[in-house]
Amino acid sequence: MNKTAGIITAEERRMMRDYILLTHIHTMVHKSIDDLQFTDSILRDTYLLFNEHIEGMVFMDLKIHRLALKHHGIQVTKEEHSKDGFVIYYYYTCRGYTDRLGLTRDVMKSEISIRLGKYVEAVADVLKPK
Repeated sequence: MNKTAGIITAEERRMMRDYILLTHIHTMVHKSIDDLQFTDSILRDTYLLFNEHIEGMVFMDLKIHRLALKHHGIQVTKEEHSKDGFVIYYYYTCRGYTDRLGLTRDVMKSEISIRLGKYVEAVADVLKPK
C-alpha cells in the first residue's frame, strides 16, 4: 500500500472503479426487484427469487470492496456529471488528499453489462442439471 498522500496506486484505482460499478449494479438489480412487484407474470416469483439472489451476491461483493477501500484509507464521497453528460466524475479522499476519478457512460454501461452477465451466469450454473 502506497502511504504517500495524493498518490493513488493502480490497484486502488481499480478497487474504486469496481466499487462504483457495483453500486450501480446493485441499484439496477434492486430497481428490477421493485418493478417485478407489480407484474402479473406467471413466473413473477421465480424472477423475484432469481433477482434477489443476484442482489445478495452483488451486495456481498460491494461489502468486500467497501471494506478494502476503507483498509486503504479511501472514501468515495460524491458524483458529478460533466456538462455534456458523457463522463461521470467520482470524488474521493485518499489518505487526506481529495481528487476525482472520471468514468465515461459508455464504458460503465459496457462493464456493467459484462459483470451483470457473470452474476446471471453464476446463478444459472447452479440451476443447470448435472
